[in-house]
Amino acid sequence: MMDKIIELLKSNPKIYAWNIMSSKKESYQLFFIKQELDMNRKVSTKEYAVNIFTFKEDKKKNKIGHSKFMIYSSMSEDEIKEKIEEQIKICEYSLDDFYTFPKKTTIKQINKEYAFGSQNIKDAAFIAADALFEADKFDKGYINSSEIFINTDEVRFVDSKGNDFLFTNQNGIIELVTSWNEKNEEIELYKCFEFDHLDTNFIQRQANELLLESSNRIKAIPTPSLNGYKVLLTKEYVKEFFIHLANKAKTDLIYNRMSDFYVSYKLQEDNENVDLITLKLEPTMKNSTKSMPFDKEGIVLKKIVCIENGVVKNLWGSNAKSQYLQKPVYGTYSNYFVNIGTLTNEELVEENYVEIVSLSDFIIDSLTGDFAGEIRLAYMYSKGKEKTMITGGSISGNVYKSINSIRLFNESEQINNFIGPKSILLDNVTFNKAK
Repeated sequence: MMDKIIELLKSNPKIYAWNIMSSKKESYQLFFIKQELDMNRKVSTKEYAVNIFTFKEDKKKNKIGHSKFMIYSSMSEDEIKEKIEEQIKICEYSLDDFYTFPKKTTIKQINKEYAFGSQNIKDAAFIAADALFEADKFDKGYINSSEIFINTDEVRFVDSKGNDFLFTNQNGIIELVTSWNEKNEEIELYKCFEFDHLDTNFIQRQANELLLESSNRIKAIPTPSLNGYKVLLTKEYVKEFFIHLANKAKTDLIYNRMSDFYVSYKLQEDNENVDLITLKLEPTMKNSTKSMPFDKEGIVLKKIVCIENGVVKNLWGSNAKSQYLQKPVYGTYSNYFVNIGTLTNEELVEENYVEIVSLSDFIIDSLTGDFAGEIRLAYMYSKGKEKTMITGGSISGNVYKSINSIRLFNESEQINNFIGPKSILLDNVTFNKAK
């Protein structure tokens, strides 16, 4: 099929440039009601994401037209031809200023360790299920339902410049719902997590944490009025905080005037009350499901420093927008590494703060940096007192009003495609009490 698509694109004189990203996926899937297997199946798919570009010569400024579309294995040659002609017409309505395309290059062969070792995807799925249900041993709580997906994805990129890259990835996804019954109250919680290798302890720990959260939710008191308390973000919320900063250095946002970042932009003032941020972008990262040595435009990715000691060092992003801003073309990344800081547990004992365990949602405005979330579960720490579990109410704040006093924990943690401090301590955050 790939050869057929390439032949049709090459033979069409209206097409100036093209690229294809094919994805051949195999997935073994298990669906459980409690611990009873309800359904299992193996799914195989192959699809082709095609980008075509047209060239329009203009007296004032040359233009590039672009259209992206999908081709599926079930399509006939005539259907593919018809699709291509249809998309060529669409290119006329999406004209951009001229830019060049990635040159032919080679990438070093990556001998990626297969995520599940010698296990085939069916065996790996049942091993993951056994690990998940090792956590299902509480009297008042249980795993209500779960879905397990073990996937192999063979990705190939081919373009009109002669680039031809191949990369194979394996990953797992588990979705589960837990129930906890206590004090005439029932709490149901949902969680979805991904993994790059078959770590049974990791899988069991994810289920344990969700069941523990269910139990603590029932024991929690409504969030009181909190003045003078800082907030300690953990896990996914730490990840989202730093991805926001990385995205602000993206040429696409800057070109569209959604960010005022530039090279040498100073995010933080250097003072004794702040941990300066260093953020790196990496093409591949051990235990990440997002690793790719090249991006969707065929740009070969290399490690770059995005922010160093609170100062923007490099911008990154799509080929066209990087060229429009006259910046180096680094490509688009999905793996993030942030340095640890100096915050210790001993210092936290001296603070009044609220540790966020779970929010109903955590939204950071991509333009302003404002953030907010409703508290599902948090731990309130007051000097000299035991922690108090709270629920309800909400938090709100702004990334840039907190960044000059941010403290980064002195231990790191990996959350899929992010490695960074286990937690971050912010001030200038508002707490709204539960109604």
